[in-house]
Amino acid sequence: MRSLCSAFLNGRGLQDVDPALLLTEVRHSPAETVYADIRLPGGAALTAKRTVHPAHVRLSFEVHEEDGARRRAILDRAAAWAAGGGTLTVSDRPGQALRVRCARLPEISAAHWCERLTLELEGFPLPWWQDERPQTVQLDGRSGTAEVFVPGCAGEAPVSVTLRAKGPLGSLQFTAGESAIRLEGLALKAGGELVLGIRPETGLLFIRRAETGASLLGCRTADSSDLLLLPAGRRNRLSLTADAEAEAEFQVRGVYP
Repeated sequence: MRSLCSAFLNGRGLQDVDPALLLTEVRHSPAETVYADIRLPGGAALTAKRTVHPAHVRLSFEVHEEDGARRRAILDRAAAWAAGGGTLTVSDRPGQALRVRCARLPEISAAHWCERLTLELEGFPLPWWQDERPQTVQLDGRSGTAEVFVPGCAGEAPVSVTLRAKGPLGSLQFTAGESAIRLEGLALKAGGELVLGIRPETGLLFIRRAETGASLLGCRTADSSDLLLLPAGRRNRLSLTADAEAEAEFQVRGVYP
């Protein structure tokens, strides 16, 4: 038997869990943004509340195994494949990936053992599909500006940065579109590196020394943005300002519903 499609989680295929497992369908529910009206005094309404429903992927499969115990063991391995979440790639979205968690495991009936089963994964912590290969922009010096086109048509794409100081560096600012993060009291030596990005398990910002992994979040100023974000589907501006010479590499991936 050969599966009609393929789905890989952290590089391991669901269709490869067991030769008796046949993956028959990959069905997508796109991420969507829902706006709600906030009622104001006097009866007026303001459309301001926004909720983003993440992308969902439903994987349908059959287990062609008559022995009940062996069938149960195969289903347990399929559930273990999905339960931990991670990075999902599928055959009908080449070049794209979705960070997921398990939303629903298959419902199993002892009376209808040969029926098709479905498990469901949802985008988390980011709700959108992303390009596997990032767009990269290099900036060099005490200050610099560049433009980058962010592919896609869904929401805002997070930006990550790797910076190497060429001399003793105490403060800097990264700007991405309308967002900016300023850091003070860094005390980076010449050759020292910092990395800024989002934690894949939570979607929250991290800033750390590349050499030791020590957190630098305490250097972020109160007026900084929560994340560096760029809207998809248009050209955006990136900039660096620092109190010493530095090299910075910005990376951003296209986002899709």
